[in-house]
Amino acid sequence: MNKGEVSTADFYEQVPIEFENRMVIVPVSINGVKYKFILDTGAPTVISKEIADKLNLKDICTVKSADVHKNKSSMPFTNAGDICIGNLKFINQGAAIYDFGGNKELSCFPFSSIIGANLMKSAIWQIDLKNKTIIITNDINKLKIPETAIKFKFKGLPTGTPTANVTIEGVQINNVTLDYGSGSGVDMVSNKLLKKIHAGGIKFIRIFGYNSMGLYGGKNDTTFIFKSNAALEGNLLGNQKVTIRKNGLSTIGTQILKNYIVTFDWHNNMAYMEKITADTSDLMNSFGFTALLTDGKLLVTSITEKSSAAEKGLALGDQIISVNDKDYTSISADDYCNYIIKGMVPTDINTVEIAFKHNDVIQKIKLERKEPLN
Repeated sequence: MNKGEVSTADFYEQVPIEFENRMVIVPVSINGVKYKFILDTGAPTVISKEIADKLNLKDICTVKSADVHKNKSSMPFTNAGDICIGNLKFINQGAAIYDFGGNKELSCFPFSSIIGANLMKSAIWQIDLKNKTIIITNDINKLKIPETAIKFKFKGLPTGTPTANVTIEGVQINNVTLDYGSGSGVDMVSNKLLKKIHAGGIKFIRIFGYNSMGLYGGKNDTTFIFKSNAALEGNLLGNQKVTIRKNGLSTIGTQILKNYIVTFDWHNNMAYMEKITADTSDLMNSFGFTALLTDGKLLVTSITEKSSAAEKGLALGDQIISVNDKDYTSISADDYCNYIIKGMVPTDINTVEIAFKHNDVIQKIKLERKEPLN
């Protein structure tokens, strides 16, 4: 896993990327075949089972791994050989093998595999989501980093994953992953911070159930949400929507990182963050529920407190029958993927009529988009 390197000693490569659905997509080629990989600093490199079979990659060992929810499973590891990004060749790359096609939600997205931190740590990477480019080099002096950029030392895990400390409401959360594989903002796991907000004086709401998926599924865990100034290694990130859970991993995701040109110097474990857009809080502005396909039924998996869904009586486990007369009792793979990627209705539609089944009784309600924190 940690033996990979770049085939040349002196290099500077600029590569166009895509940033859609809060995911960073990097063009990659293996054995001359082009693929789209997701960039994920919070994970090791992962090759899809489909590509591994095509390349006839052999399992070297099996290792138990965990996703962002700390759900665990065993994954085979292999030597993926050479992975090319632009004109750069990353050789002798270790990678996990995962069947993305076996995950209903992840298989909807337009990427084949994952470029992880164990590959990235053999170079210096500068990531600019606004202009949709990355620069990969061996020399920090080849990059433009202004004096005004935030600068701090990060802790690199054995896989190369960069972590740092975050302070919220006077509580320090250690080893927070700077995670380009997460579409969240400030997403913390801290019992101490939970006790602080419950002590009073901080307005918060709760999400019951689960509203995000990892490699190995979701996990029921009440999420608490409030707004606060967050500081990364003492550097303010502005007034942000902060989410706290009891289980899983703490992350700073692309909802924050998109506001900066971020440079990771893995040679010296230094990070630089140049602000390029104003800090904005990730507004919820939703109907107040999420639903996922389970045993052929679209079932409610999370309910947001004080939302329209909560006020109208939608509950965890209810089956969604229709949305604005679109039938969801029988869902094709294409329809489900369209729902996962784009949502049930376009973002400019603020009112929907939902038919759902609760305790075997079908009901109809109208829901409105709301910002529960307001």
